[in-house]
Amino acid sequence: MNESLSLPVFLFGCTDLLAAVFRGPTIPEYKTMAEETLPDFIQRCPAEDDDLRSILKSMAESLQALAGTDSLDNLETEYVRLFVTNPDSVPAPLYQSCHEEGEQRRVLGPSAQAMQERFNRAGLEPNSLGEPADHLCLELEYLHYLQALSLSGANSTSETPAAFTRNQMLPWTERFREAVEEHGQEPFFIAAAKLLCLVLGKI
Repeated sequence: MNESLSLPVFLFGCTDLLAAVFRGPTIPEYKTMAEETLPDFIQRCPAEDDDLRSILKSMAESLQALAGTDSLDNLETEYVRLFVTNPDSVPAPLYQSCHEEGEQRRVLGPSAQAMQERFNRAGLEPNSLGEPADHLCLELEYLHYLQALSLSGANSTSETPAAFTRNQMLPWTERFREAVEEHGQEPFFIAAAKLLCLVLGKI
């Protein structure tokens, strides 16, 4: 049986999982999440973190229910409707710029420039998505980089994972979560948005 992980190591894995979820998995990738990835996360979840385990179970159960009825393609449709394109405006865009308090919704706002500057200072070029630097998945990739430095004990002038999540991610991802909960039609993405904020709050 796989043993539970320490919380910092487990959260490190969670940021990678969340980046995969919000990148828009293919149907085979959803199947792997349902059958392998999420059950492994549930098993390795730190014993004292029932809140994390509960949300991971919700994600796994929703995927397994869809897989059991050959309905995983519903998630691809919902991903596009909820996060990418919608004739009535996108309910929950994946860009920080679209969720800044007091700002009109727009892509390529100041947060995108600030994130690009972070990547430049760190010598990182993670933008394989071809997206603005404040895309949720890119911010998660940068957080993953900071977590890796922290876990390795490497000396770095970079901000800490906790500072980055507190100052950069938590304010807007809470508003993102609210939008997903209000407009989402698939329990998997609603649970994933809850997991996102819970993980960030624990870092």
